[in-house]
Order: sequence, then structure tokens, then C-alpha cells
Amino acid sequence: MLPLLLSLANAADQAEYNKTYGTQKPTAGQLAALNRCIQGWGEASPWTDASDQKVRVIATQVRVMGFGGSEPVDQLETDYPQLVLLEPSVSVATKTTYKLLNPNGWYCFHTATTALAVSHVRLACTAHLANSSDSGVAVLASDETGKGDGGVVVLGQFEVEKVGCKD
Repeated sequence: MLPLLLSLANAADQAEYNKTYGTQKPTAGQLAALNRCIQGWGEASPWTDASDQKVRVIATQVRVMGFGGSEPVDQLETDYPQLVLLEPSVSVATKTTYKLLNPNGWYCFHTATTALAVSHVRLACTAHLANSSDSGVAVLASDETGKGDGGVVVLGQFEVEKVGCKD
């Protein structure tokens, strides 16, 4: 069972984060995806290149009509920027909720495909989100990111809900 969301006063250090989720050096394909996200974040990014980073990799998720992979969760807060790669995901005729709740999380979707479905991202208010492709596409669909960060959306919706924001 994943730990409860920690307060910033009790933010996890890198050893604790690694023990809870595991981090790794990215493979060549993962590195290329991460570097495209880093370019997309521009000067806001704490990195210029991901080759020396240990990242959390959230495995490929395929969900069809409510069955399949689990819904991705990253809820352990860190007091340092944590780079997280979400491997390719596919949602068909279902709703998939991503809980990306580390306020210092830098979340990179390798690619996301949503067809006849809803991909809902609960994103910590100060976290960052990008898609590793140069652009996305929405066909008879809605991509609330406005930048194609939803990936490929066909007859569906990609929505981002910022959580934990102070009014």
C-alpha cells in the first residue's frame, strides 16, 4: 500500500522516494522522451538533459472498459524536483485517473492515447506536466491542456485538475 501524502514538513528525501517507488537511469528511448519534455518546459526546468538523472518510471498502462492496468499514483512529496516518466498509456471506453500529487513532480507522458474515454489527471498545483511528443491531436475530442499535452485523444477527453492550490 502506498504511503499517505506527506506534508512538506515531512517531505521524502531521495533515498525514501527510491525505496517507495524505485528510480532508475533512463533507457535510450526513455531518455529521448524525457529530453523532449525538458525542452518543452524550457527555462523553468531544473535540468538541461536527463542523462545523469535517476527517474521514476510508471509502467505502460492499458485500460479497456474499466479493465486492465492500475491507475497511476505518485503521491509521495519530495523537497527536491523529481522527474517522473509515464510510459505509453492507452485508455479505451473507460475513465483513467492519474494521481500525480508530488508538488515537486515533473511529469512527462511518453505518449497517451485516449479513445472513447476520459483521461483525468489530478496534478499537484505546483507540479509540471508535459507530453514528450512535439504535439498532440484531438479528433472530435477535448484536450484541456491546450498544448497537445494530452497526446492522441479520439472521441474522448483529456482533462487536468490542479489540486492543493491556495486560493
